[in-house]
Amino acid sequence: MSLFGSRQLDPEELIAYEIGYRARLSERFSVDATLFHYDYDRILNGIPGTPVLETEPWPPHLLLPINFNNAASGAKSGFELAADWRPSRQWRLRLAYSYLDSDLNRDDNGDPVYTDGSRQQVSLFSSWNPREDLDVDLWWRYVDGNETNLVSLSSPNKIDPYSSLDLRLAWRPREDLELSLVGANLLDDGHLEFVQEAYGFPVEVERSIHGQVKWSF
Repeated sequence: MSLFGSRQLDPEELIAYEIGYRARLSERFSVDATLFHYDYDRILNGIPGTPVLETEPWPPHLLLPINFNNAASGAKSGFELAADWRPSRQWRLRLAYSYLDSDLNRDDNGDPVYTDGSRQQVSLFSSWNPREDLDVDLWWRYVDGNETNLVSLSSPNKIDPYSSLDLRLAWRPREDLELSLVGANLLDDGHLEFVQEAYGFPVEVERSIHGQVKWSF
């Protein structure tokens, strides 16, 4: 793969508008809210070129050119909500929701450039400490589906909505030692989260389990 720049490239331009509110309604409960609107211009954009077979340097190889320009522009608008609640000294809950309306997918010719991203995302994080030496953490997420701008026979042009759940168990037998077990994406064997846009490489996240030993000194 070769990247071709240009002396005609200009800096990207962003005009951002944001307003937020934060309140601590009690010793155990707080909320955050944010509204935003972003205007983008001269977005740096990589355009895949026609692959070329080259014989030098040896061995023969396929050259995949990507040319950069400032052809894209667009806007994003949305809001974010978050709440933090402590039902007890040992238990903490954090809920978050975000909504995004994105239009960054047109260049000067009207052709698609970028995906719009997931419109809605929700997450809930639970942290429970039944004892001073024991942690039990749960993180659930829901991500809305979205379409890619690819035209490819080998890569999907749509990412389905998905939910995921992570679990972490940690034990501290001593102040300087922590043993933990983490399970990620436990709800399914794997799901598609992202498609690389230049040449359509899908990225799937699989279920995983791993342990960790942390020694502080």
